[in-house]
Amino acid sequence: MLSIFGESFGIVILEAMASKTPVIATDQGEVSEVIKHGETGFLVKDGNELEMAKYILELLEDREYWRRISDNAFYEVKKYDWKVIGSKIEELYLTLISRDM
Repeated sequence: MLSIFGESFGIVILEAMASKTPVIATDQGEVSEVIKHGETGFLVKDGNELEMAKYILELLEDREYWRRISDNAFYEVKKYDWKVIGSKIEELYLTLISRDM
């Protein structure tokens, strides 16, 4: 999955990670909070097509590397599951409500 347009926090990136598809994205917005370069995907500077092509070729030439990046991303993205996020939001609300009482 390639991301070259301004995604502040790309749901498409999360979906790709959840489906074990390697992600190569431009380093902008909150994308670097989701993708750990070289571990769960790749980040390139905006407009650097040569660097993006380099990572595409690396992944295509080394299927084990592809698998490792994909697996790492799959486990990383679980912290963005709605069940996890919902529980954290509920916990925050309960904390805030108890402060006001």
